[in-house]
Amino acid sequence: MKYTVIALVMFLAAVVYGANVKPAPFTNSAKVAFERFKTRFARLYGNEAEEQARFVIFRDNLAYVNQLNAKDENKPYGVTKFMDLSRSEFAAKYLMKGVNLTKDARAGEKVAPISNPIQLPTTFDWKSQTPNCVSDVKDQGQCGSCWAFSAVETIESVCCQAGFAKTILSEQQIVDCDTDGGVEGCNGGWPEDVYTYAQRFGGLDTESAYPYTAQDGTCQASNTGKYTCPITSWKFVSQDASTENVMQQYLYSNSPMSIACDAETWQFYTSGVVSASSCGQDLDHAIQVTGWTVMNGQAAWTVRNSWNTDWGMDGYIYLQLGANTCGIATHVTVPCVKSASGATVC
Repeated sequence: MKYTVIALVMFLAAVVYGANVKPAPFTNSAKVAFERFKTRFARLYGNEAEEQARFVIFRDNLAYVNQLNAKDENKPYGVTKFMDLSRSEFAAKYLMKGVNLTKDARAGEKVAPISNPIQLPTTFDWKSQTPNCVSDVKDQGQCGSCWAFSAVETIESVCCQAGFAKTILSEQQIVDCDTDGGVEGCNGGWPEDVYTYAQRFGGLDTESAYPYTAQDGTCQASNTGKYTCPITSWKFVSQDASTENVMQQYLYSNSPMSIACDAETWQFYTSGVVSASSCGQDLDHAIQVTGWTVMNGQAAWTVRNSWNTDWGMDGYIYLQLGANTCGIATHVTVPCVKSASGATVC
């Protein structure tokens, strides 16, 4: 009884005193992880208050990573270069703010149905084909221009496969100059508007002629650095969660494709296959799918991102195939081009 009274007194004193003291110190494990993060990604903060604020975000993100991995048996999430950004900060800097590809779905012509589906290989990727018509992973920076990257990269691939020289094209031209259809530069846009702009412009400037700045600017497009690949139209490959086999058939027989996904959880992706159970389907990010593979016995789409090679698996993420993971089959487009021989490739 004596010890119970003592314990009660100590508890009441702690309650009264607690209103006037600082919170308990953070766990050593989170502090150690934060120090490793700062070293790995060369983080330097302006002052102690900023560093403390970033540590709190980092600690909270660690807890969220554990929640995500609890939903996904593959445990694909961990510490990334975005770990000291809140989820709202990350969305504002790297995802599309002005356009929601789920809520504002568009109509468009679909590619012709496959009359004679072929037996697909277990793995396939355009990166390993000859010629390799997939350019290196790019970096969109802190600008919601993923829609431009996704479409421009797909134009590069399709034009290369149509017999034109493999050329790196300008995303900045799209950010600055493509203002039709409600697109908003660094605030988001539609991949299909890129195809329409390129068709109207008669091609796109090269990256070297119109370099990327990761911010909205004044249009400087000119014919001086133009790469002429005749784009005639664009088409949907898929707008339906049940058509992933159609996507595979098209990708294998034709080209990489521009896709859109719900990338909210990708802030923390490190490696392995993301299962459908750990991400949503509210499309806020556009990327390119280049093939599919099998990883640890699980079939997965090979998806090329535009957050540089120090994110994910050398700039790529792998999404469970056959489950519309992160909404991968919901908004899939390709440009149609007139090949060097005069045939339409689409």
